[in-house]
Amino acid sequence: MENSDDIRLIVKIAQLYYEQDMTQAQIARELGIYRTTISRLLKRGRDQGMVTIAINYDYNENLWLEQQLKQKFGLKDVVVVSGNDEDEETQLAMMGLHGAQLLDRLLEPGDIVGFSWGRAVSALVENLPQAGQSRQLICVPIIGGPSGKLESRYHVNTLTYSAAAKLKGESHLADFPALLDNPLIRACVLWW
Repeated sequence: MENSDDIRLIVKIAQLYYEQDMTQAQIARELGIYRTTISRLLKRGRDQGMVTIAINYDYNENLWLEQQLKQKFGLKDVVVVSGNDEDEETQLAMMGLHGAQLLDRLLEPGDIVGFSWGRAVSALVENLPQAGQSRQLICVPIIGGPSGKLESRYHVNTLTYSAAAKLKGESHLADFPALLDNPLIRACVLWW
C-alpha cells in the first residue's frame, strides 16, 4: 500500500485531471513533475481503487447487450434500438435510422452490400444519406423476391436499386422468387 504522501498526491492528481479537466501536461507543470509520472500515478489510483470511473448507462441502456452480441457472434459493430412504448411505425423508423447510420459508417469503397426485402430493410434504405460522390459500391439482392405477395416498395430489387441510387453505387438485380414450390424449377435456379 502507498504511504500517506503518495496517496495524497495520487488523489490530488486525479482531482485535477478528472474533476477540473486539466491535461496531464498542465498538471505536470503545476506540480513540477514529469507527465509520464502523472500518467503512471493516475493508473495506480485506478488500480488501487482510489479512483473509480462510473458510466451512466441510462444514456445507452443497450450498451452491455450490444457488447455481448458483438462478442458472441464476432460482429464488427452492433446497435440495439430500444422499443420502449412507441408504436410499430416509430420503432421501424428508429431501427431504420440507426441501421442506416451504422451501415453508412461501416461502408468502404469497393464493398459489395447485400439486401433482403421487407419493411425493416425499407426503413433502413429510406434513411440512408444521399452520397455526394460515387462510393464505388455494388448493391445486390441476397434473396429472391416474394413472388408478387408484397408491395413493390418492399421488394428486394426495389430496395437494392434505391440503396444503390442513394449511395451512388451500382445495383445488380436478380429476378427469381425467394421460395420455389416446384423442385424442378428450384434445381434449375440453383444450377443457374
